[in-house]
Amino acid sequence: MAVVGVGGAGCAVVDHIYCSDADMETVAINTDRASLDKTGAHRRVLLCDRVTRGEGAKGDHELGRSCAITHIDKITESLQGNDIIFIVAGMGGGTGTGAAPVVADISRRLGMITFAIAINPFKFEDGRRRVAREGLRRLRAVAPLTMVMENDLLLERAPESTMADAFAMASAGIEDYIRRNSRKVTSVFLEQLTQMEMRLGEPYGDWPSTETDTVRILFP
Repeated sequence: MAVVGVGGAGCAVVDHIYCSDADMETVAINTDRASLDKTGAHRRVLLCDRVTRGEGAKGDHELGRSCAITHIDKITESLQGNDIIFIVAGMGGGTGTGAAPVVADISRRLGMITFAIAINPFKFEDGRRRVAREGLRRLRAVAPLTMVMENDLLLERAPESTMADAFAMASAGIEDYIRRNSRKVTSVFLEQLTQMEMRLGEPYGDWPSTETDTVRILFP
């Protein structure tokens, strides 16, 4: 299993998970070289360094998408070896909004069980909210198992906290969510596999080859 952070917000969550010594593979994907260099992760992928000059997508989600498409091979290599992928990305900016759906599509095509956690901007960020809606639509089109986290909840639950503390709290909450759901998926996967072995009389048998079939079995 791997947790994949895409863009600034997603990489911040990955950095938190990596630094907490959680038993999870981590992948950080970004167009911002300086930010990526500071991100703790087992694997790091810099997108379109020559195009963006390592300075990020500057809020341009179409540029973020194009950068991800350009580096499909690098992203594919970073995901290989896993059965379950959790993608974490902030919506409303450039890299997370544009590249996360591409990463999810690659994961799906590799036959991995793909979850996504989309972080929505604050309500007062009107322009980013509009971009976020389109990004979320594209993400859910390739990753139906997408959960949305609202930044506004941070203000409601921790009104006296600094933004840094609130975001750290959000990262811890996302880590807990991933941990709980990965255990559920693993448990159901093993249960279904055992039932299939008993039914077919041989290991694995005709385990579904496509992500759509897998999701149908895991989540009827």
